[in-house]
Amino acid sequence: ALSALIRAYQYLIARYDVDGFRIDTLKYLPPDTARTFGNAIREYALSIGKRNFFTYGEVYDEEAKIQAYVGRNTVTDDGDLVGVDAALDFPLFFRLPDVAKGFRSAEELAGMYRRRRDIGRSVLSNHGDASRYFVTFLDNHDQYHRIRYVDPADPTRFDGQVTLALTLLFSLQGIPCVYYGTE
Repeated sequence: ALSALIRAYQYLIARYDVDGFRIDTLKYLPPDTARTFGNAIREYALSIGKRNFFTYGEVYDEEAKIQAYVGRNTVTDDGDLVGVDAALDFPLFFRLPDVAKGFRSAEELAGMYRRRRDIGRSVLSNHGDASRYFVTFLDNHDQYHRIRYVDPADPTRFDGQVTLALTLLFSLQGIPCVYYGTE
């Protein structure tokens, strides 16, 4: 079954010139499945000239759990490669919208980045290396809260919050991802 799935996704890459995949609920896949899929897809993409094919997974969890999935060279408990390039940055998501809205202190973001640096010492060669391994976002299809709120009485009232949040998203470490509706 996995080989059929891999072949189907290889076809999508070739047919539609796809440059990357988001892997839903990555942490619930058996590690060997994620590793096999990620590496097979990357190898196929390389074979047709796509040197920067990008795969990232949803690991809806805290920093320590996510660190087990980030980076092409991340080693799992059994010593094999994970097979995906990056993970969605849920620790940032849990803080950034509230910081932009003034509900949390910016110090909470600084604390998150300190924790990431400490936890990731064995995975990341330097603090800036994390920029390649986290896909940052403000909201998405799985979250019931959206960063953008339109007050019917004053439709532009909260535009400044969205502008600040997007500015932070594009300025902080990581690969920014803007979901439909936020733009």
